[in-house]
Amino acid sequence: MVKEDKRYGDAELAQQMKRMLSTRSRRSLADSSFRHAAVLVPFVDGANGWQVLFIQRADRLGKHGGQMAFPGGAIDPTDADAIAAALREVREEIGIGRDQIDVWGLFDDFGPTSSGFYATPVVAELMQTDDFDLNLHEVQALVKVPLSFFLDPANVRVEMRETAGLPRQNFIWEYAGFTIWGFTSRILHGLLQECFGFQPAPDGITTG
Repeated sequence: MVKEDKRYGDAELAQQMKRMLSTRSRRSLADSSFRHAAVLVPFVDGANGWQVLFIQRADRLGKHGGQMAFPGGAIDPTDADAIAAALREVREEIGIGRDQIDVWGLFDDFGPTSSGFYATPVVAELMQTDDFDLNLHEVQALVKVPLSFFLDPANVRVEMRETAGLPRQNFIWEYAGFTIWGFTSRILHGLLQECFGFQPAPDGITTG
């Protein structure tokens, strides 16, 4: 388990994360019947410490329009692997090339989504911290959230729901008017739990 680093802003977190991702047994859903997707979980080392970057999907995208997400999408037949797919999606969605991304490793597969996908999270650092080129057909906003915000148990709400085929726990973070929930928050919570032993505050758990 990676110990919480109160500084959140030096190379030590990157080294610890790489070590954790390379030495643990990764859960794979490759044998499932779900369609395979990949997402990039992007960390940015800003002036005030580490941040996690999210996209807000364009409202026009139907069922998932307006939702907060990690950059990513379905793996194409031309993609060599999940990393190649995630990097392609990042370039298409926010205009960041491979030379500006330091891949730390792969985390556990998560799924299914409500639309029948499972996703492989590719954890990485974005070396470019501004001057993004958004594909406005797919992305309407970028949001950077301090890692320290997510590591405060008081900032997450957990709703217990009964939805066929989906986990009962729904982790919800509210930041600057944006809501991070659903599939994206499941990936984030899993990573925080594995790296930092993160657990929500007991009084933040409700039945929805």
